[in-house]
Amino acid sequence: MEFPKFLRIAVIPLRHIIELNNSDAENPKLSGGLEAAAIELLSKVLEFDYKLFPTKDKEWGRLTDNGTWTGVVGMVYRNECDIGFGYLTVTTNRSEVVDFIPYTIEENAFAVKKPPMVAPAESLAHPFQWEIWLSCLIILITMPILFRIIMGKNISIQRLALRMMGCNVQQAFTIPVNRARDRFLMGSWFAYSAFLSVSYTTVLLSSLTVPLREHGVRTVKQLATAISERKFRCLANRGNVAVSLLKDSVNEDLRTIGNNIIEKDWLTKDRTVKLPKHIEKFVALLGPRYYFHLEYGEEPFTANYLFEDTISSYNLGVAVNKNFCCKEKLAKILRRFMEYGILTKLYHDALFETRLSLLSEDDTRSSFVVLTLDDLIGVFALLGLGYLLAFIVLLFEIASKK
Repeated sequence: MEFPKFLRIAVIPLRHIIELNNSDAENPKLSGGLEAAAIELLSKVLEFDYKLFPTKDKEWGRLTDNGTWTGVVGMVYRNECDIGFGYLTVTTNRSEVVDFIPYTIEENAFAVKKPPMVAPAESLAHPFQWEIWLSCLIILITMPILFRIIMGKNISIQRLALRMMGCNVQQAFTIPVNRARDRFLMGSWFAYSAFLSVSYTTVLLSSLTVPLREHGVRTVKQLATAISERKFRCLANRGNVAVSLLKDSVNEDLRTIGNNIIEKDWLTKDRTVKLPKHIEKFVALLGPRYYFHLEYGEEPFTANYLFEDTISSYNLGVAVNKNFCCKEKLAKILRRFMEYGILTKLYHDALFETRLSLLSEDDTRSSFVVLTLDDLIGVFALLGLGYLLAFIVLLFEIASKK
C-alpha cells in the first residue's frame, strides 16, 4: 500500500525535543529539537506533507476518571491525528488504545547541583586524608626517639626531630652518620620523606590547577539520608511513573525518597517535563537521564551532577493510530534510522548545541589558568603561623635564660 501523502501529527512542545515557532498559531512550524529533526527526515524519505497539532492540555496521555484519554495519546486514539510525537513513554495502558513504534530507551535518574569548590586555603590539607595526617604526626613524634636510642648519638631529641622533619620538606640532613647501621636507618627515613614529599606536592599542585569540590550528595543512599534529615528535597514531574516505582521499591532508600516526594507533594503542577534552568542548592531532580543531558549538558560542560544509579528504564516511541494503513512501512524506516545511527547523530547534534549554549553563557572561561592570591592564601597563612610560633618559642627561650 502506498504511503499517505499527508499526515496529521500530534505533538507536545518540549524544549530540545519538539520546538515550535508558535504553538498557539493555527498552523505552527517546527523550529528545532531532536524529534522535530526526525519528523523532517521522515517527511523527506516517505515523501509526505504534514500538519502539526499541538496538544491543548500539554500532556503526553493518561486515562482520566471518566474513561477518556488526554494529550497526544488521546488525539491519536480518537483519530484526530494519524501519529504522535513528544518523548512518549511506551506503557501497557497506552498500548491498549494506540500502537507504538519504539526507537530508543530512556532512563530515570537523579540530578543535583555540583557542590561548591573547596576554599583555596583548605587545599593544603586536602592532599591527604586525616588518617594519613595522624599517622605522619605519630611517626614524626616516635621516630626521633627510636632513632636516638638505636643510633646512640649524643644529640637532643628536639634537634634530631627538627632535622628529620626538615627531610620531609626536602631540607638537607646535617647530622653526621658514620656507622652502616645508622646509614641504613637514615636511608629508610630519606626514602619515606621523599615519597611523602613528592606525593603531597603532586596532589597539591593538581588541586590548585584544577580546584577540588566539596563532598556532596552523589549516591541514592546519601540522598535518602539527606532527605530524612531534612537537608534535601527531591522534585519530580507530576505523572512520572518513576515516583510510584520508588514508593513500591524493595530498596529502603528508594522507598524513603518516593514516600517523601508523595507525602510532601514535591511534584510539578502539570504533567509535562519541566526542568528549572538552574538546579537549586540542596535540591535533587528526578527525571529522564538523556533529557537531563540535553538540558544541562554533559561533563565537563555542566554545573550539575547526574547520579550513576538508574532508577528505571523504559522505551520511547512514536504513537500510531491502530487503523493507520502503513505502520509497517513507518516502522521499517525508523528501524533503519536506528540501525544506521541517524537517531544517535541527531541526539549528539542536539547535545552539541547544548554544549555551545553553555559555553556562550560562561563568560569567565579563559584559555589559561592563572594562580591568584586567593589560591595561595593558605600557603602565606601557614608561613605566618610558622613565624608566629617561632617568635613565641624565642620569647620562651629569652624568658628561661633570665
